[in-house]
Amino acid sequence: MEFLLDTTPVPYRPIYLDDTGELFVIVDEIDYAWAVQWRWRPMFSKDRGFSHHKRKAYATRSSRIGGRGGRNVTLFLHKLILQRTGVMPPTARHIIGDHLNGNSLDCRRCNLIWETPSGNRENYNGYAAQQIRMAIIHHAPHRLVPKDRKYKR
Repeated sequence: MEFLLDTTPVPYRPIYLDDTGELFVIVDEIDYAWAVQWRWRPMFSKDRGFSHHKRKAYATRSSRIGGRGGRNVTLFLHKLILQRTGVMPPTARHIIGDHLNGNSLDCRRCNLIWETPSGNRENYNGYAAQQIRMAIIHHAPHRLVPKDRKYKR
C-alpha cells in the first residue's frame, strides 16, 4: 500500500505560547523568523461580563523603554506585525490591530487591519462570521455583502 504525503508548503507557522503546546498563534512565513526571536506569552482579555463573549488570548511580550530602569511596556504580536507590513493607519483614530475573523491567535497579515476602538468592538467575534450567521438564520444571502464596512486589503 502506497501512502501519498502532501508536500505542499504551508504559508503559515505556529508559535507556541505555553510549554504544553496547547496554546499557539499562527503567523505568515515571512514574519516567523522575526517573531521567534522572543518568547511570546498569552495575555487574556478582560471578562466583559456577557455570556456570549468569551475571553480571548493574545500573544504578548514585555520590553523596557529607555533601558535599565526604564518603563516596562507590553507589546502585542498582532500590532507589531501590522507595523511590519508598512501599512499606516488610515486616520489617527485607527490605533488598534483588529483580527478580521475574530480569532485573536490568527496573526496572519491577511487577517489584520487597523481599526478604531468602536470598530474593534463591533468585530469582537469576527465581522464576516457574524454576517454569515445572520444570513443563514434569516435566509437572506444579501446580508453576506457588507454595505457600510470596507474590509479591502
